[in-house]
Amino acid sequence: MKFRFYALIIFTFSTINILLLIYLSGTNRLATNDEARSISAGVAQWHNGEFGLANDNPPLARMIAVLPLLPLNVKTKKEAPETGQFDDIADARERELSRAGEFAHLNPKPFNLVLLARMIGFVWWLLGALIIFRWSDQLYGKKAGYFGVTLWSFCPIVLGYEQLATPELPSAVASLAAVYAFRGYLLLPTWNRTLVVGQLLGVALLTDFTSLALLVIFVFLSFVSQSRRADYRSLPFRLHNQVLHSVLSIGLALLVVNMGYGFNHSGSTLGTFGFPNRVPAGFHGTWLGRVIVPLPAEYVKGLVRRWHEWARPPLIDGEDKWPVEVGGRSPSTVGGDFPFSIQAILFGCLILAARRQPGSPPLAEALTLWVPLLTFLAMSTRMVAALPPASGTLLATPFAIIITSKITQCYSSRRQIVRWLAFGLSVWCLGDCVKSTHDRFFSPNRTTRFRQDLVRQGRKLGLAVPEPRTSVGSGSEERGLLYRTFTESEGDQVDYALYVPESYRGDRPFPLLLFLHGWGDRRNSPTDRMYAEVGLPFTLKYQSIDFLVLCPQGLSGSWQADGDDARRALELLAAVQKQYRVDPKRISLTGLSSGGSGAWDLAAQNPNVWAAIVPVASSCDPNQASLLKQTPCWCFHNRYDKSSPVQEPREMIERLRKLGGSPLFTEFSDTNHNAGERAFVLPELFDWLSRQRLP
Repeated sequence: MKFRFYALIIFTFSTINILLLIYLSGTNRLATNDEARSISAGVAQWHNGEFGLANDNPPLARMIAVLPLLPLNVKTKKEAPETGQFDDIADARERELSRAGEFAHLNPKPFNLVLLARMIGFVWWLLGALIIFRWSDQLYGKKAGYFGVTLWSFCPIVLGYEQLATPELPSAVASLAAVYAFRGYLLLPTWNRTLVVGQLLGVALLTDFTSLALLVIFVFLSFVSQSRRADYRSLPFRLHNQVLHSVLSIGLALLVVNMGYGFNHSGSTLGTFGFPNRVPAGFHGTWLGRVIVPLPAEYVKGLVRRWHEWARPPLIDGEDKWPVEVGGRSPSTVGGDFPFSIQAILFGCLILAARRQPGSPPLAEALTLWVPLLTFLAMSTRMVAALPPASGTLLATPFAIIITSKITQCYSSRRQIVRWLAFGLSVWCLGDCVKSTHDRFFSPNRTTRFRQDLVRQGRKLGLAVPEPRTSVGSGSEERGLLYRTFTESEGDQVDYALYVPESYRGDRPFPLLLFLHGWGDRRNSPTDRMYAEVGLPFTLKYQSIDFLVLCPQGLSGSWQADGDDARRALELLAAVQKQYRVDPKRISLTGLSSGGSGAWDLAAQNPNVWAAIVPVASSCDPNQASLLKQTPCWCFHNRYDKSSPVQEPREMIERLRKLGGSPLFTEFSDTNHNAGERAFVLPELFDWLSRQRLP
């Protein structure tokens, strides 16, 4: 009877999760760069054994993800075998994205393939749910198991990664399984459990290089376990067995890794590898060059590539600009990845663990949860300069959930206040998680930055990586994103970009959108060429809108109404109105960061010019609300934006509504100063702008 009840609980949560996965994956029609690389590489590895593709991660997760695609006779282009050297690391990502584009063009309806690959995430989620339930139940009882599975079902970071065909969630579940098996080994060190640990460790090493940290974690936990035993007479015998068990488990893990690569170039010597200059120089010609590496060549190459990309962030499209944000995140940012309620419970559990109350699990067993949790969180920050994974927070999440489930023990406390406090914290914790999944703009990449697609919002419909739109025609008949120079009244030259849609013919007035860039893209700044590459201009490279879009470059980076940059922008706007048929009643204003701040100020000082304003990731002066109450507004911001805190836009919107205005306000759940990545790809935004008109 009990088994049926437990099965019913798991079945219920599994059904909820698979429905959420289908909904979120189906509505998120944008494949990330990592998905594009992983899916095309996974198919190529099944068809052609090309393990050199996307080798910055081991192949297991992507090869499992593409299993539903194999019966569909998907096509892929075979490439010449790799040379085995490392001198092509710099452009490896671009070559893989190019292969992904070819894969999309060879197969009709590529998004359907992405959706199928994403569905495998449910299998990994289910395995994680079973382990979390089992582990929480063994430590704290059945209620803890139910609570842990509930958190796992609705945790935003888990759902976010589950709907991606990337290795992050498989790595988290495989690492959890390996640690759980090792916990069982520490409780009863037998040969059978050693075999299980070795196999699961090998699987974890085949999902993500980050799992190499498990080797250090296991050594530390073994040392603590042995040191806590009082019988020192048997210490030599126990150490002897420990060494034999370790050799067997590591040997078995290496065997699993080699099997995962089909023993492709396994057992190469160090001298056969040509390492890049950011890794210690090659060993050719030395005695170390004759040392046999018990790993597949592509595993070593991928590990070196991962290290190389961390040391030197990869660049977008091979241009010397806009490096991908790699690794290093502050501890406060990593902490923000967990809902505050979970942080509070974890802090309380840490205090209780330090006090070692009667009835608590043994120290060694408690450490099997805390050590992986803290290790993976540390690897997500700047505190550890070694293979920092973006998925570190996700790797730590299942351990945090199991620890958090301890709060259910307080439900049976003799003190009523303790019972109510525990119940309230549990409801708060679950509410935080469920609320995030109901966010209309729930991000599938909420916490990931390393090796993640910063330009994902421009990649429309599936794996295809579209070529940037180029201008055609000449003079006023040119179309696309045009780069020009304007000489203003005081003789200064202003660089600007002008987007002319394909539908513009000059036979009718067109709406115009003035975009103001952020402070970092001003002239002579380190990223001054980015003024027409980020935010709205970037979107225009990959999709069309029926607006003329004007993107001037500021000299100071400030767009306040009484400043020179604002004056130049208005002069340029007047010049463009003379050259193109612009509808004067449908001129809207938008800006990003300091440009968004300028949009507020310009609109307040010139309310009769703008049909609507769209400030994004901006600061503002709520005292100007009375000047803006008649201007249609849609404001976008990230909830945890530390560069421009969300409090000012919130207060501005509240005041506008009290004054009778009807502003729209979208608050994303992201932590960074990058709300423009999501705001400027929303079709609803441009539909709304097209309806705005001055009286």
